[in-house]
Amino acid sequence: MDRVPILPREFVDRIQSEVAETVFSYSVGIVLVEVNPPVVHSKLIGSGTLVSIAGREGILTARHVVAVARRPTAQGDTYIGFGIQGSAHNLGERTDHYIVVSSDSPNESVESDGPDWAFMVPTPSVVSWLKAYKSFWQLDRWRETIQKHPIGLGKGFWILCGYPGEKAISLGPESGFNEVIRYEGFLAASGLSESMTNGEYDYSEIVVRDVEGGDVELPLSSFGGFSGGGLWWVAVEGDGDDNLKSTHVAYSGIPLSERCEGNEIFSVKCHGWRSVYHTIPQKIKESLLA
Repeated sequence: MDRVPILPREFVDRIQSEVAETVFSYSVGIVLVEVNPPVVHSKLIGSGTLVSIAGREGILTARHVVAVARRPTAQGDTYIGFGIQGSAHNLGERTDHYIVVSSDSPNESVESDGPDWAFMVPTPSVVSWLKAYKSFWQLDRWRETIQKHPIGLGKGFWILCGYPGEKAISLGPESGFNEVIRYEGFLAASGLSESMTNGEYDYSEIVVRDVEGGDVELPLSSFGGFSGGGLWWVAVEGDGDDNLKSTHVAYSGIPLSERCEGNEIFSVKCHGWRSVYHTIPQKIKESLLA
């Protein structure tokens, strides 16, 4: 396991609150909307990060999240929507209006082994709608910054970002809608991780419950809904508790699956930063230009 220099819990909590607005400005909940008139049902199926790759703007997520949306249904119609923080809004448009580039189909029984990623390219109208509320992380531009300031080295800590299913709350009729569902974003900080490589891809296993008792107790029973969300690195500099400060926060990976020990969540496996800045963009470019 790789443990970054231990930082005061009070400092981590404060910085996490400060960077939350930045992290969530690139994050969305991915919702499957099932229409079987007159009934419309929606459920959270995962999370995603808004990114720009080679001039194409889309949502980077896990392949198994998109696979759920593409499974045929017995009746009715389905489409993908996005839950974003703010006022009540319609969710989106049909699934088949998206270009999807993804990793090869994983065996469903071992999908957590990866690779497990997908890049959804919405129509221009959906991109414009998202830009009214959110921002797109410029992967190509940030790749240069990452080369100068490698992720996971030196002082700092990890943040997992996503929309847990257990936090979804129905608010009933509101703002002219028959039903409004609130999808609440959630952040979890950690200073302990394990890195590994399998073929072209790297992975980071982020420990959310320290076996030595050093991590905060989680207010979640499951990270279900985090799949496809964001792993972020918060870089820190300074000596002594009073001189610490955050220098930057960088998108660093894609949460894939959780691992439990006993009845408690122990860690979350993610695609690592080398995958999201090198391997995945290259495969997306090759596919879109083919």
